[in-house]
Parts: sequence; structure tokens; C-alpha cells
Amino acid sequence: MEKPTPSKDQSIFLAYQRDELTEHHIYARLARTVRSPENRAILERIATDELRHSRYWESLTGQKVSPDWLQVWFYTFVG
Repeated sequence: MEKPTPSKDQSIFLAYQRDELTEHHIYARLARTVRSPENRAILERIATDELRHSRYWESLTGQKVSPDWLQVWFYTFVG
């Protein structure tokens, strides 16, 4: 079995980081559209968790990434 190289790990970590940041923006935007205070609070808490996850991956990669804005727009529109 092939041992992962740092560059392979780095690209995987960057993908995880971008996914978490994208999901943060999706949940945060959905939270702003929800009328129920209870559901809004849940979505805001999930958004905060996703941002924390993204920052964890950022601590490993040492790089900033941008979210996938097309995906953010799509899921916000569908939601």
C-alpha cells in the first residue's frame, strides 16, 4: 500500500477546508432566512461548528481558501 505524500495530504486537507468553509456560508445564509428562532439558532450553531472545522484544517494547511460560492448560492437558493 502506498504511503500518502505530504502533497497528497495537503491537497486533501485543502479540499476539506474548502468544504467546511462552504458549508459554514450555506448554513449561515440559511439561518438568516428562517423565521423560527429555534431553527435559526440551530443553523447558526451548525454554521459556527463548520467555521471551527475550517479553521482546524487551516491550522494544518497554513493557507486561506475561498468557499465554493456557486455551491453556496445553489443550496441557499434551493433551501
